Amino acid sequence: MERDWTSPKRVAAAVALLLVLVFIFVWWHYAQRPEPSREDCTDDCWTLHIIDNEGNGADGVHVGDIDRDGYLDVVSGWEQSGQLKLYINPLSSPSAPARWPAVEISAGLNMRGIEDAAFADLSGSGSLDSVVSSAEGRAQRLAVHESLGPLLDAGSWRVTELVPGRPEMYMKARAANLSPNSSYVVAGSREGGDHEPALFLFRRDAEGWHREQLAAVDFKTTGLKLVDIDGDGWRDVLFAGRSELAWLRNPGTDGRDWRRQTIARGVSEFAVCDLDKDGRLDVVAGTSRHSDLVARWFRRSATGNSSPWESWPITTAIGRPGGDGNIAIKGVACGDLDNDGDVDLAFTSSGAGHGVFSLTNTGNPASNAHWSLHYHVGHMDSMKYDNLELADLDRDGDLDIVTSEEGEGVLSPGLGVTWLENPTARRLRG
Repeated sequence: MERDWTSPKRVAAAVALLLVLVFIFVWWHYAQRPEPSREDCTDDCWTLHIIDNEGNGADGVHVGDIDRDGYLDVVSGWEQSGQLKLYINPLSSPSAPARWPAVEISAGLNMRGIEDAAFADLSGSGSLDSVVSSAEGRAQRLAVHESLGPLLDAGSWRVTELVPGRPEMYMKARAANLSPNSSYVVAGSREGGDHEPALFLFRRDAEGWHREQLAAVDFKTTGLKLVDIDGDGWRDVLFAGRSELAWLRNPGTDGRDWRRQTIARGVSEFAVCDLDKDGRLDVVAGTSRHSDLVARWFRRSATGNSSPWESWPITTAIGRPGGDGNIAIKGVACGDLDNDGDVDLAFTSSGAGHGVFSLTNTGNPASNAHWSLHYHVGHMDSMKYDNLELADLDRDGDLDIVTSEEGEGVLSPGLGVTWLENPTARRLRG
C-alpha cells in the first residue's frame, strides 16, 4: 500500500524532527565557548585567563579587596543561570589554581535576570563589607548581600531586599558616603510595566531602607558612578541613559536639591579620569554604533560648574575598529596601560570583531591626533563583552583587564568571567 506522506500526522512529525535537528545544531554551534583567535593580534594579544565559565551569561564584573589580603577580588552576576558569585583572588600563591575559589552569595534568592553587582562599604569603616546587586527579568529587585562568617561559606551570606514587595527593573547600583558618616545606595532602573526609568537614592535608618527619586532617566540606566566630579569634597552622581550622559551635583549637608547638568547626548558607556592631568576629572564616553569615532573626551571648563563641557574626538588611523555598525561599545576604562605616565583608554564591545582593545595616549589628547590602536583579543564572529575594569590583579606592576563575555542567550553561554594579563611590566623588566 502506498503511504500518504502528505497526511497531517506525517507532516507534523517531519516538522517536529526538523525542529529538533535545528535545535541540536544551534545548541552545538553556540555551546562550544569558542575563544578568540590569537592570529590577528600576535603582538598585542594578552594572555586570557578564565576565572569561571561554569554558568551562563556572565553580566559584568566589579573588583575590590573584600578579604583584605592586598589582592583584588571579583564579583559577577550570571544573568541566564541566575547566580551571583564572589571570586577570591588566589594569585598571592605561586601555585594558584587557574579557576578562582568561588562562592554563590545569593542565599537562595532567585537571581535570574541579574544585571549588575558591586562591592560596597555600608558600615562606613573604610573596608568593603558587602555586595549590592541589581536585577531585572524575573527577579526585579535591589539587594544587599552581607557575610556573617567565612567569605567562602555560602551559608554565612544573608540578603536584604531594599524595597521588598515592589518589583522594579534595576540595572545599576553603587554605594558610597554621600554625606559625612552616612552610607547611601544609588540605583538606576529601566522602563518596564508601569514603572518609569529613574535614579533612586536609598537611605538606611533603624527602621530599614527608604527610597526617594533623584532624577528621570532616558529608557534605562546604562552607566552609574559616584565621584566628586567638581572637586568640592562631596561625591556626585554621574549616570547615562540610552542617549544622555549627565550628572547630579551633590547639594552637601541639606541633601535635597540635586541639580542636574547634561554633559552630552548620543553617548552612553563612560569612564571618569583626569585624561590630560590638569587636576580636574574628565569623562570619556563611547560613541554610538554608527559613529566613525571610538569615543569622545569631555573636559569640564575651569571657569565653573555652569560652563559647558568641552569635547574632543577620540579615534584611530582606521576610524572605528570593526567598521560602520559592526561593534557596539559596551565598556570604557581609563588607566596607564603601558607604564609611560599617560592615561590610556580600554574598551570592550559586542558584535563581530575584537571584543577587547585599547588606545594609547599620544601625550596630548587635545591635539586631535589619532590614538594608537591595540587589539588584546582576536577576532570573533559573535561576542558580547560587558563592562571592564583595570586593576593590577597579579600585583606585578601593571594594569590588567577584568571583564566578562556573556554570550547571546541560553544557547550561547559565552567565555564567562575573565581577566587579561598585561605583559608590560614583564617586558620592561626584560
